Amino acid sequence: MRDRLMLALAYHGALRRTEVTTITIEDIDPAHRLIRIRAENTKGKRERVVCYGPAITPVLAAHLRNLRQAGITGGALFRSFSDRNYGSPLSYWSWSKTVR
Repeated sequence: MRDRLMLALAYHGALRRTEVTTITIEDIDPAHRLIRIRAENTKGKRERVVCYGPAITPVLAAHLRNLRQAGITGGALFRSFSDRNYGSPLSYWSWSKTVR
């Protein structure tokens, strides 16, 4: 589910890997289907807002529900599943492995 959501957001929002992996739960506005991309994470160092389509909504809602069930209510949207870094924010190197 996490990987599917990452790829969908990257594709639909034309997001770079660092932009995807640094999205936080607080950056998401589900009511308006918007995601804030923070200035420090963009190539041009300018904050922007990206909308996502209705097809992504159920996948995002399920991912957020899974995070809440795990006791995570803030911070990184995408987290590591590895034994070494379990629960820590996903690195862009992990993103690269996922895409391959």
